[in-house]
Amino acid sequence: MRRFLLALTALALVAIGLFSYANSDLVEVRILPGGASITAPLFAVMAACAAIGCLLGGVLSWNAGRGARRSAQQAQRRVRELERAARSARNSDRQDRKPPESRSQPGF
Repeated sequence: MRRFLLALTALALVAIGLFSYANSDLVEVRILPGGASITAPLFAVMAACAAIGCLLGGVLSWNAGRGARRSAQQAQRRVRELERAARSARNSDRQDRKPPESRSQPGF
């Protein structure tokens, strides 16, 4: 498995290198019409867009799971409360059922 991952990583690096070499032309990027522009290699612009997209997608996914995390936390809190109540009920039940005093019988 380790060799497979190493080979896959090497293949990905070669593919990224070839992509970068094939798309090394300079492009002009304007953020807003009539605003400042940046001249950069095409592969750098595409890599920056992919990185921004991954970050934005991660933040949105994390935010979408907020309700599920809140529900899980509330359920966990409720389980702790019920376990605490069950433990205290068991302890009080044990105290109520103390064993009867042992009577010593002569000859035994």
